[in-house]
Amino acid sequence: MLGIYRVQGDSMVPVLSDGDFVLTLRLFRAAKVGELVVVKHKALGVLVKRVVAVDGNGSILLRGENTQSSSIEDMGRIERAQIKGRVLRCIRRS
Repeated sequence: MLGIYRVQGDSMVPVLSDGDFVLTLRLFRAAKVGELVVVKHKALGVLVKRVVAVDGNGSILLRGENTQSSSIEDMGRIERAQIKGRVLRCIRRS
């Protein structure tokens, strides 16, 4: 299943900027380190972040691309069910 999300904020600069869009594909496998994913975090809402670690149960740790991002500790472990999709393509705002 495909999804389109609008990036809000600067936590992923320089990879993604505020106002960009990302096209996602629902994951049918475990996330991989280095991939960009969209997740629905219980406290922080919908986020676009990079996967930095995956455990044997499929839960992941995420980080942003710059210091304005929430910390790994703030986000905590993300369960596979919270992953909305893997980023396939970025559509830059004009």
